[in-house]
Amino acid sequence: MSHFSDSLFFKFEKIKPFEKIKVKLSFLPAVFLLVSDSLSFVANASILNNVDDDYPNNNIFNLNQEIKSSFDPNDKQILEGSNLPKSKIGDFVTYTIRFENTGNAKASFVVLADTLNKDYFDINSIEPLDASHKFSLRTDGNAIVVLFDSIELNFPPNLNRYGYFTFRVKTKSSLSPGDFIQNSASIYFDYNKPIVTNMSEARFINDGISSTNTIENTNILVYPNPSFGVFNIVFEKSYSGDLDIFDLNMRLIQSYKLRDSRTHYLDLSGDFNLEYFVRLIDNDNTVKFIKLVKM
Repeated sequence: MSHFSDSLFFKFEKIKPFEKIKVKLSFLPAVFLLVSDSLSFVANASILNNVDDDYPNNNIFNLNQEIKSSFDPNDKQILEGSNLPKSKIGDFVTYTIRFENTGNAKASFVVLADTLNKDYFDINSIEPLDASHKFSLRTDGNAIVVLFDSIELNFPPNLNRYGYFTFRVKTKSSLSPGDFIQNSASIYFDYNKPIVTNMSEARFINDGISSTNTIENTNILVYPNPSFGVFNIVFEKSYSGDLDIFDLNMRLIQSYKLRDSRTHYLDLSGDFNLEYFVRLIDNDNTVKFIKLVKM
């Protein structure tokens, strides 16, 4: 492995036909990230020595990983993130279903049942990509059923109590920017009642088009700063989105929903902290931080 700037490089030689290589990476995120913030990663594979690639379209994958805290360990995530470019209409999207045995005995088998809305997805395009354990897959109408037979999935505090299944499926070409695709799955441990995951939701957006109230290139004036507790925030352009105030431990102090605002008044005189972060998230999910200092 080597690295340069914000990129890591892995070189593999003498890979056999159909051989699979996994690289597991763990990162320590920055302290100012919050639950529901997103981390973006891009993986790019290439063949050296001018060798032709028969399938170059599958060499790039974008992962938008949502920051999570304490949460249900059985969930479903769309790996491309909650905002999908228009180019993903009629193309593959990738899902991972994760599960954990939180009981007090081993699970002999685990079943994942995932019903896909035929208005959103091309059921015939389903492709399994990866799984934590040996599995069998069948389709039943517009549902996929994944069976982990004889999995003997352990229980707490054993660390081998987790599993996952990753697959991809094409979206319908009839979808349009602004449309949402929603999906959840049911997880069965032995003969127990199913655990229903969260509703995984994503929206198609126009490529390269932002709304007029983005903060990415907008000047923001805060005065006075430092102050005795009262701050005025002035936007160069009208701003719509979230405005959240956090202390240095990233505990939420105040939260506002703004709509077409040019100015906003903050009164922190009654709070005992001396330093704060303002987090702005506009309707394009662009994030900007501002530091406030109280005397």
